Amino acid sequence: MAVNVLVPLLIPLGEQLTNVTKLVGSGPVEFEQTEYTVEVWENANPHQLLHLTARVQPQGEPVEFRIKGGNEEGLFSLDSTSGRLSYLQPLDYEEQQQHELVVEAKVGEATSETKVVVRVRDVNDHAPAFPREVHETQITEEDDRHLPKTILTVRATDEDAGEFGRVHYSVSGDGIYTNGSTPSFAVNPTSGAIDLLRPLDRDPPHGQSRWHLRVVATDGELNATTAVHVNLKDINDNAPYFPQSVVNATISENTPEGARVAQVSATDNDDPREGHNARLVYSLEKNVIDEASGRPIFAVDSQVGLITTALCCLDREKTQRYAIQVVATDGGGLKGTGTVLVEVADVNDVPPRFSMKEWNLDVAESLTPDHALATLTVLDQDTSNNFTYRV
Repeated sequence: MAVNVLVPLLIPLGEQLTNVTKLVGSGPVEFEQTEYTVEVWENANPHQLLHLTARVQPQGEPVEFRIKGGNEEGLFSLDSTSGRLSYLQPLDYEEQQQHELVVEAKVGEATSETKVVVRVRDVNDHAPAFPREVHETQITEEDDRHLPKTILTVRATDEDAGEFGRVHYSVSGDGIYTNGSTPSFAVNPTSGAIDLLRPLDRDPPHGQSRWHLRVVATDGELNATTAVHVNLKDINDNAPYFPQSVVNATISENTPEGARVAQVSATDNDDPREGHNARLVYSLEKNVIDEASGRPIFAVDSQVGLITTALCCLDREKTQRYAIQVVATDGGGLKGTGTVLVEVADVNDVPPRFSMKEWNLDVAESLTPDHALATLTVLDQDTSNNFTYRV
């Protein structure tokens, strides 16, 4: 059985073990121990590990020391005369956690062997690292199926071994609320799996099309960060609406067919790049019909929402105001409505006429000049008239 007599076994940086004084065994040449164990921090600067000595019979004979095995990479050096064992370059715990050397002591033809176990102590010399700076995923907005559910897993690697290589994750950013409110996302602290906790909205006024998260991986001392972008795929969950529910317009009577009346525009908060969700088509509902011809009085451009006259001509003296209901329909069949109030402006297109074709007056012969005989009333449906009279 191996005997460990090194005190202490753990060598702090910059320190070394001194001579071992307890002798074991017998013969022409014998090492003091059948096995030595020593520990050293990885990445420590090279220094002496052990001072090996051997018992010689008869005393005073010179001893020659050499490393017989386990030093194929040339990491260790043993002074052949003094028996001082050193390592020549910093040791890496992640490459090899333990080195086993076979050391020989020789006097003449007599030899003795011992085993030296060099254990490398781990140092947290590697920070966690993500494979890329940004991770992206896409999910469908308002999807509430199977919640909570994992939408993406981010993994950081840490080249340290043991406890220093264990990574823990945390998340911050959009949807990570505080003060008791329900968050939208969470991350598994050990696996890096990002879970969606509740449905997300991508549309205005309160939603957003991309959610930005920040995931931190830590080994307890060193950290790494990656950005996570969660893109929302649009669904047709918003009906069009007219920001201005009532539009007032004025057009002169006797305007020809095709004259501009009003421009209307509806808004759809769905993504215009997602299929036909926000592609709008305009139409008129309960259009005004001309009694004489049976034709609709107004028309609308289905693509741009421009309302024009569909016939000639409007007659203010018949109708002074029209109410038009315009409809915007998106690619999913959702609708929004607005109203256009059209005032017909007067044109002096009606000749005046006396209220009576003939007046009979009885006049006394004693009337003085300039005495009013009668007031002749005139009828004119136009709104602005400047009458002049002549006999």
